Amino acid sequence: VLCCAPIGSDTASPYCTPFEHPRVRAGRGLSMHDIRVYYFVGGGLSMFGTGLTIVTYLRARKYIRNELFEMLLRLMICDFVYSTKWILPSAMGHLGNHEDVNNWDCLYEAIVDSFFGMSTIMWYMFIAWRVYSQTKSLEVKRNEIPWRVHFAAWGVSSIVTVIPLSLHMVSEDALGTGTCMLMGEHSSLLFGIPLCLFILAALALLAHTVRLTCCPPIATPQMKGGVCDSKQVFKAHSDMGIGKSQVALALALETNRERSILRLKKVTFYLMVFVIFWGSLVVVRIWRLVRNDNTPAALEAIMALSLSTQGFVNSVLWLFDGSLRPWLCAGTCCGGKCLPCRPLPTQMTRNLSFGSLADDVPNLRYDRISSNDLGARFLEEVLDARHIDIKASDNEVSVGMTRTPSLEQEHKERHDKEIAGSL
Repeated sequence: VLCCAPIGSDTASPYCTPFEHPRVRAGRGLSMHDIRVYYFVGGGLSMFGTGLTIVTYLRARKYIRNELFEMLLRLMICDFVYSTKWILPSAMGHLGNHEDVNNWDCLYEAIVDSFFGMSTIMWYMFIAWRVYSQTKSLEVKRNEIPWRVHFAAWGVSSIVTVIPLSLHMVSEDALGTGTCMLMGEHSSLLFGIPLCLFILAALALLAHTVRLTCCPPIATPQMKGGVCDSKQVFKAHSDMGIGKSQVALALALETNRERSILRLKKVTFYLMVFVIFWGSLVVVRIWRLVRNDNTPAALEAIMALSLSTQGFVNSVLWLFDGSLRPWLCAGTCCGGKCLPCRPLPTQMTRNLSFGSLADDVPNLRYDRISSNDLGARFLEEVLDARHIDIKASDNEVSVGMTRTPSLEQEHKERHDKEIAGSL
């Protein structure tokens, strides 16, 4: 379906649907000049912000690298490329007036809109899933993104791009944005429906993650149910006469919960950007389907600003995250002059927004420790050998620990030494 009638013309191609009429594309409430200004300003801010974010992360990568940050890096890259879709037609002056949809600029806009738009949505979803999985269970930290995630993110984006492109389904956007897009009137099927499903899935994951962080169902072998704060930990262990080792274990689990809450708060802002900004596109699509072509000017302005500035908002969340400033400043050449900085802490892995105790101590899992088999005395010796430092107060609970082999391996080595000594 090709619809190339210029803006301002009362005629349209006989193949145009009612939603692709040139006057509809221009918007009844906003002039194309207003939309052009919105796109140019919003796209420029997004390109600058995401570009700065990518540079700061790459320079500080050795300090803060983990799987979630790597996902955020891919999200920022997609936002950076996606912002060019709004700058290009605005700067070249052909917004809403493409004489030929087969020109390179129109094809570029359509491909970027489909591929990097869907990639952005996919990375939002994987970030939400990763936060949920880290909150649900203690698991080993990964510095790299699994290949299956890459395959899904880039694979789905390629499918929704290659199929309509091979069928020459290129047209000007039926939503009134004035830019080229793939799929034409079939965009609801290949792009709109997955977008709605992903928004609902993100909200469901957030709700379930909040439920898990409220009071997770984890406990020491001697305790039934979860522990909700450090005071309960000390009271329960004091009443039950449990030793230092189990106190350390309970504090580790509680600290992981507290760090999960912090991680959830940070990621929630990114996911809200996804739900609100991309949700504006869904609202406009539904409005046009229900009310034909009568879209309020305010709704069109919100959609234009939302789609073009989402990258800028994400970059603001990243660059002004107080817990990230020391590492970003340590990795930049400005020496703290570019961003408000504070000195880099000695224990670098303790205050990361997306870090957790489970990331630093993958072998500390309550289901691997059986007091009946090892005994409290042996556990205390193991914890002392690991140089565990327990600090607790009403407002802060922290457990410092070094990475060592698993408890089973240490137990086996100790048992072998005792046998060798007896001989």
